[in-house]
Formats: sequence, C-alpha cells, structure tokens
Amino acid sequence: QFIARLSWLGGKGGLDMQGVGVGTWRKLIDARHLVGLLDWLDLSREQLEQTAGLGDRSAAHLSQRFNAARQQPFATWLAALGAPPGLRLQPGDNWQRLAQRDARAWRQQPGIGEVRAKQLQAFFAHPQVVRLQEKLHAAGVNGF
Repeated sequence: QFIARLSWLGGKGGLDMQGVGVGTWRKLIDARHLVGLLDWLDLSREQLEQTAGLGDRSAAHLSQRFNAARQQPFATWLAALGAPPGLRLQPGDNWQRLAQRDARAWRQQPGIGEVRAKQLQAFFAHPQVVRLQEKLHAAGVNGF
C-alpha cells in the first residue's frame, strides 16, 4: 500500500515525476530512506548516489525530479495529496486559508455543495494530511 501511495503521488495524477516508478520507490524503501510518504524530500543527491541499484546518472535524474516536484504549483500538490476534486483555488489561497474554512465557508465557493464542503473540511483537518502539510511547509513548498 505504501508503494501504491508513493506511485500515485509521483504519477501523472499527482506530481508527474517522470521516470520515478515502483522500482525506484522500492529501492529507496529497501535502502531505508523512506518511512513516510514525503521522506524523499529530505534525500540529498549524495544519499541517492549511495543507494544500491541507483547509478550516478539515475541518482542525478532522481534528484532533479525531486527538486522539480518541490516547485510544483500548490494546486498540483493538493491533487497529489488526494484533495477532493472540484477545488478551485483563488489568488492568494494557501494551506492556512483553506484549512480555516468550515463547511459553511466551503459551500460559499463556486461549484461546492454540501457533500463536497464536508469532504473538503474533513480533508484539511485530517491528522495525517496535517502532518504532510507540516512536512511540506518545513521543506519550503509553495502554499504550505
């Protein structure tokens, strides 16, 4: 299940990290580099180069993909983390602003009904998602 979550996060529906697939994630897990979903954010190029099964060229590519992922737009990150569909960001929206909304405030957004409003409120309040947000904030990812 962990590899599936990593694959989704890095896949086309998420951060679109081309060339980073199940095999790559497995190598990083086997090397004990990954315990949490976002632990790859902390990996240096040197650590990647020392990972069994990754050559210098692969480590360089992987480091570039990870750095590019950090620069992805806030909306892309939200989708990658599994935010409910239909979320339309407004200029200036960030995690703090969105997390402060209750269901009533979400319903006032265009295209958001009662069910989606509850889903959005639950997503932004979920303890696991909040921990991911804290990690992304610490990593300097835009919007978090």
